[in-house]
Amino acid sequence: MAREPGADAAGLAFDAIAAAKQQGVEVVLVDTAGRLQNRAELMSELEKMVRVMRKVEPTAPHARTARARRYGRSECALVRWRFSAKLRELPAW
Repeated sequence: MAREPGADAAGLAFDAIAAAKQQGVEVVLVDTAGRLQNRAELMSELEKMVRVMRKVEPTAPHARTARARRYGRSECALVRWRFSAKLRELPAW
């Protein structure tokens, strides 16, 4: 499932989860590409996505993973640690 660039990511996540439930699909992957821990507006979008997903699936998200590219090993670990720390700060997470 996809939308045009700039579309509301939370709305897309809502539609994807609703469609999956309707079709009996058990797994939905939501790619939130580019959510950097140093960009407050992007981290706010993550919080909104969790709130919206929980309207369809109250226990969502069931898992999360972070992937960092274009970094050296130590930089990658640091970016991942900072991003995970920011996720833990989100009240909806």
